[in-house]
Amino acid sequence: MSQQGYVKVLLDKFNMVDCNPVSTPEVISQVLKQSKLNPSEVKALNLPYRELVGSLQYLVTCTRPDIANAVRNLSKHLSCYDESHWKQAKRVLRYLKGTKSLCLKIDCTGQVGAFQVEAYCDADFANSLDRRSISGFLDMFLSCCLSARSRKQTMVTLSTAEAEYIALCDLVKELLWYIELLEELGFPQRSIVVHCDNQSAIAIA
Repeated sequence: MSQQGYVKVLLDKFNMVDCNPVSTPEVISQVLKQSKLNPSEVKALNLPYRELVGSLQYLVTCTRPDIANAVRNLSKHLSCYDESHWKQAKRVLRYLKGTKSLCLKIDCTGQVGAFQVEAYCDADFANSLDRRSISGFLDMFLSCCLSARSRKQTMVTLSTAEAEYIALCDLVKELLWYIELLEELGFPQRSIVVHCDNQSAIAIA
């Protein structure tokens, strides 16, 4: 599944056809801050920021989970944004230009365990301005991304282990739904392998 044509449409629509590609959709060390502009000043900028972010969110939902975290960050500023947010949104387009051929590919070659879900989770501890951590997780089925999420945790955690454990819980809650769905479709699931890179969180689980 590919949306290469849709990416080309976006590049043309937002005048980014001749932009220079970049290797990442965002720079993690550059945290987007809340704009200090009032509503009239935001309107005066006349930037199609909301339209671009909405278009990027559609890509995330369909075929491009690799830009999920960048788009999540942009989505927090839909009501009040400035040139710095617009610059970051255009960076995502620059990344998409260099990676527009990326696609989701389902591999049905029949290898052992192909019809079993495999999942991965991680957390970015207290990296937001409000000190809340970010949960990120990925579900794989038939060597293809089944689902990917990047979301801010609802509480402030006090350690990396706690943040990782919450990310693990977020993942497992989603997996329970997929297990029932896949079983109804004729793909019963055995014990699902969940990858977590924090030994303390694994010990708690």
